[in-house]
Amino acid sequence: MACKPVNRHVWAVHEVALRSKLSSERDRLVDVGMEALEAACLAKGNCAIVVLRTNIAPAVLKRPGYVLIIERSGGAWFQKHLSPERADLFH
Repeated sequence: MACKPVNRHVWAVHEVALRSKLSSERDRLVDVGMEALEAACLAKGNCAIVVLRTNIAPAVLKRPGYVLIIERSGGAWFQKHLSPERADLFH
């Protein structure tokens, strides 16, 4: 996982990749990793995460609340608001 802050409210995850032969544990590993990232973001005062590239199936990221955004010229990414009161960050 490679990530960095974009501004004082948003962290960008440039790449999330998981190689595991244990397919039964794959979803749980993703959940734990993303929960840790979310906790780190909140601890630093960030309110949202944007996942730019991943080899993880969209359904796995959608389950914990990540939303797939598709832009014609900008490609696609996932995003999640960690703070409901700052849900305007992407608007």
